[in-house]
Amino acid sequence: MFEITTIIGTGHVNMDQFLSIYKKVRPLVAADGGANHLYDSGIVPDMIIGDLDSLQNKEEWKQKTNIIHVPDQDSTDLEKVLLRTEAPLYLAFGFTGDRFDHTLEILHVLSKYRNKQIIFFVEDDIVFRIPKLWNIELPIGTRVSLYPLHKTKILKSSGLKWPVDELEMRQGHIIGTSNETTNEYVMIEQDEPHLIGVTEWKFHDKIIATLL
Repeated sequence: MFEITTIIGTGHVNMDQFLSIYKKVRPLVAADGGANHLYDSGIVPDMIIGDLDSLQNKEEWKQKTNIIHVPDQDSTDLEKVLLRTEAPLYLAFGFTGDRFDHTLEILHVLSKYRNKQIIFFVEDDIVFRIPKLWNIELPIGTRVSLYPLHKTKILKSSGLKWPVDELEMRQGHIIGTSNETTNEYVMIEQDEPHLIGVTEWKFHDKIIATLL
């Protein structure tokens, strides 16, 4: 049986958040230099995958774990991990930072790898793809932003301050950022699973439960 997998990348990582997840979710895969975050803490990933251009202490890591060198430059290190592992859900840290193009990579991956369910931990938020029918219980007043990767129509919804029923969302037309819950029970049904959701990271356990 495949297990929920944590991935750590080379970008900014809130180590307190990461460690709180790491204690509960294994295996752990480092995307290339993502292993650098782990070195001083003594954490050994189950695998390191990438072109190894940013990995430090390579010889030491070779003695401790399995390293898969993928030299091609046509995919990112995150994509290299996704293409060589299987999991019902990935929890991804370290894929944003000071550079906006890293954020664009997140959107690219969520759009391209629709068969992979991924939650990105980004500072105080989490970013994830919403299934066609999504039901979740959240505290009233919780921020829930909706953003369409591709055109999608909201068939029906409930529990949101600004109704999105019958809206056709697409980039450059209508998006649904900064919505919030008015009921503890939220439901969204869309014709195609092209929405991504953004909410506070402290609700990650609730989000995980809805994506498995």
